[in-house]
Amino acid sequence: MESFLKPRHSHQASSSRRWDIVRVILLMILAQSLWEAGKLQSTATLAEHSAACVTNNSTHIIMASPQAVVGSNNNTRDDRQCAYPNIMKHFDAMYIMLMPQRKQYMEQVVEYYGFSDCFDVIYVPAVHKNSIDKQWFQKKGFVAPHFKLGIGKIANHLTLLKTLRLFLYNSENSNGGDDDNKDHGWMESRCIILEDDIAMIETADEDPNSNKLLLEWWQHFSNIVGDMKQFLNDWDYVNLGRCYATCKSDDHVTTEIVHYNQAACTHAVGYSYAGALKAMQTYLPLADRSNDLMIADHIASGKFDGKAYQITPILFRQNETMGSILTEHGKSWKKPECTDDDNGNR
Repeated sequence: MESFLKPRHSHQASSSRRWDIVRVILLMILAQSLWEAGKLQSTATLAEHSAACVTNNSTHIIMASPQAVVGSNNNTRDDRQCAYPNIMKHFDAMYIMLMPQRKQYMEQVVEYYGFSDCFDVIYVPAVHKNSIDKQWFQKKGFVAPHFKLGIGKIANHLTLLKTLRLFLYNSENSNGGDDDNKDHGWMESRCIILEDDIAMIETADEDPNSNKLLLEWWQHFSNIVGDMKQFLNDWDYVNLGRCYATCKSDDHVTTEIVHYNQAACTHAVGYSYAGALKAMQTYLPLADRSNDLMIADHIASGKFDGKAYQITPILFRQNETMGSILTEHGKSWKKPECTDDDNGNR
């Protein structure tokens, strides 16, 4: 059985050292899942346990199955009544990274949109900041020596890596593309990754035409997928909810798809299988930037060498009442899709 912690095609890794670091981090994540299940006695043992498993080449000791880490809906693709089969064929799954206290809210979001009719919806428990030893991560090369942001930023980044690897694992262990409801094989798998503060359509609760708004949203989504299949031969990364973009400099592929333009916000992103591999090889070490700005920097600089795009107008907005890195004194700032500041300042 192939290791959960090793890419299936070694030539796709940029270096063995980088993948060594990734494997250590993922072992840490899986050890945490066992600690949460009561199989490890304290968070203090996480780093040592993970490091010992790497040293002894015994990754199977804590190789948790995806079912031990995440939960998904029980519907099979054949059972679903997706009104937009082109969307269901294009994306294999939707992964939702969340803290436990936000699971109920995100289940309401999933029900509101009807996501489970079209996707495998998989909830990914976030890595808790209390399990993070910053110095240990710096020593292992995951966090830059000069890193000054809070421990929570490290936990957020670990959660993203954890989610990307689960997507890769699930893709590699799929039925190989025999599903008639898919238009591709496992190496062309695609997913959507959401954070746990996705908003429902604005004013939908008060608007008597809320069903109309929801139908228009799905039609917008379907149009985008249609354009992606027609005009993009392949893609690695697509931001579905950008904010603070310099929209005046957008380079359009279609009316609704633009080449990646410097922006913030990664609460809704699509990854291809190849894009997820490239991301895991790129998103290290963690420097003094939040996830969204670090990813933006890597794409702009070419460090992330995948084909990256953005959607406009955006599909997903954040719930402004739930707080974010742009929260001050208990009030969230409105995060617009576009900014008039074409210098790229945020």
